[in-house]
Amino acid sequence: MRRLFFLFFFVTSASIFSQQQPLIIDTIAITLNDAEDQFLKNNFALLAQKFNIDASKALIRQAGLFNNPNIYYENSVYNKYKTTGSKLFPTEVGKWGDYTTQGEILIQYNWLFSVAGKRNKAVKVAKAQADVAQYQFDDLIRTLLFALRSDFYELHYGLQSLKLFDEEINSLKDIVAAFENQYQKGNVSLREI
Repeated sequence: MRRLFFLFFFVTSASIFSQQQPLIIDTIAITLNDAEDQFLKNNFALLAQKFNIDASKALIRQAGLFNNPNIYYENSVYNKYKTTGSKLFPTEVGKWGDYTTQGEILIQYNWLFSVAGKRNKAVKVAKAQADVAQYQFDDLIRTLLFALRSDFYELHYGLQSLKLFDEEINSLKDIVAAFENQYQKGNVSLREI
């Protein structure tokens, strides 16, 4: 009974759905300029390469900046040299970092300086890499647009050839029909058809 119900449900829903939905045609007419515009806007390889150029420009700016200083602070929670009281948490309550309670405190300050024009050379290298990224982007656009145009023209002339072949087939059908008509009248032989 369930199978019969599901079969009935499937057939009725399929027939209702097929009556309500119009047929969708998958052919569009597009010009070469429209195809190029859509291609340049929606191509993910081009978008990724364009972001690579922006990242290279950011690296130029970053190469020209000074390094950031590093500050390190450490306060020990255990003092093995403390002689009175607990050796764990050697500072008094509310006095974290108090060095008078014989706790161990370590503070470091590091700042790396570039010497001998290293930063300027890093900027030049980053500029060269940005130029390479720009040239790669231009080459990618040129290559992809050439492929798009080649495919577009190949498709266009293929469709023109298809139209020509359809016209030739129709004219040959007319010729064959005329020969068959003449054969029926006895004017030509079957071999000529």
